[in-house]
Amino acid sequence: MTEKTEMAVSIMPKLETKIVELSSRLEQIMAERAPEAWEMAQGVIRVDALRDLQHGVTWLIVAGLCFWAFRWCLKHPGKNEDGTEKESSGFEGFVFVSAAGCLALSLMELLSIWTWTALINPELAIAKRILDGVL
Repeated sequence: MTEKTEMAVSIMPKLETKIVELSSRLEQIMAERAPEAWEMAQGVIRVDALRDLQHGVTWLIVAGLCFWAFRWCLKHPGKNEDGTEKESSGFEGFVFVSAAGCLALSLMELLSIWTWTALINPELAIAKRILDGVL
């Protein structure tokens, strides 16, 4: 054997011992911290779901404001320079489409099955996220 090979062979038992020590220490730490980590993961999932619900409610409020603005635009069309009522300027259509879009976003957030699953059963939501990451 060459000198480098002999040196590598002599280091191997020391390396193996160190790896075994480190892996047993890691197992011990994981066993101690696993319940805390699991509870924290469930809390994170719930907070994430609450954030989604908050987004849904916010979009619902914006949609309501847009619908109110649309009604206001229809009731108060404005006057031309000669005093006659203005024709539709297209702004009403923009406000209506904005309201419909905000309502759609709100419904997507509020009716998401995984948002409600995360609130009710965070373990299942965690499993889904793990599977989404793997698949």
